[in-house]
Amino acid sequence: MDLVDIIAILSGVTGMFFGVYSYLMTKANMVKSYFEADDSDEMRIARKNIYNDCSTSEKELFENTSFAKVCSHYHFYGLMLKKHYIPAWVFKSANGSAIIRCYEKSRKYIELRRKDDFYYSEYFEWLYNWVIKHRWK
Repeated sequence: MDLVDIIAILSGVTGMFFGVYSYLMTKANMVKSYFEADDSDEMRIARKNIYNDCSTSEKELFENTSFAKVCSHYHFYGLMLKKHYIPAWVFKSANGSAIIRCYEKSRKYIELRRKDDFYYSEYFEWLYNWVIKHRWK
């Protein structure tokens, strides 16, 4: 084995190391991003507004912008989980309870929005079903 072969092997191993490291850092950054977004003042207020919502008409539901914020937030992270960009353990903790509660309070709003957009918040619904299925396993 000559020097060129050794350098080629070291380059390949180094490339593999940095590839794995980059993959792990991407997952860690996605988890950090999720927790920062989920704990933001805007999301805490939006969840609180949904928990306390007593809308009786479609107009009142659409006037409460908190539904759109929460649906968009969990739709995005549902997609990230389905595509394996964020680890599953993130949603098996207390966050699972928030997802369940928000989805159940938002269900009527989502159904109304789906009259115009059949796929509205489909990954939020997917995430809700995933949490129900996996949370206590």
